[in-house]
Amino acid sequence: MNVKSNYSNITGGSAKCIHCEKTIKTSGNSSNLSSHLRNKHSEIFAKCAQKKQSVNLEKVLTISESFKNAEAFKENGNKTKEINEAIVYMICKDNMPVRCVEKEGLKGLLKKCVPHFKIPCRSTASIRKCNIF
Repeated sequence: MNVKSNYSNITGGSAKCIHCEKTIKTSGNSSNLSSHLRNKHSEIFAKCAQKKQSVNLEKVLTISESFKNAEAFKENGNKTKEINEAIVYMICKDNMPVRCVEKEGLKGLLKKCVPHFKIPCRSTASIRKCNIF
């Protein structure tokens, strides 16, 4: 249950509470709607807050999962090996120079997508270091 499901006739400037029929100004957001539920219908607000909190807890990694993820990006970790092989495959498949691993575009992409990954240098990104062929 979310906050807005407790209101009807939600327009650009107001909404009507389905519990007490009071019209609440929205000013384009739901802050006033949340405040009304918290102050006037606390049990309903608690249900909304409980639902929101339980969703956030599902996304939290355990400590052991966090350590496993960190280990995967070490020098000989499985994620590092997979990404290195994918880079070498890209270089071969797209007929790119090996120096492309040192270009700012690829560095920026990898830093954004996989922040814990250490980008290989030219000598590391060689065909004989990966098991593609």
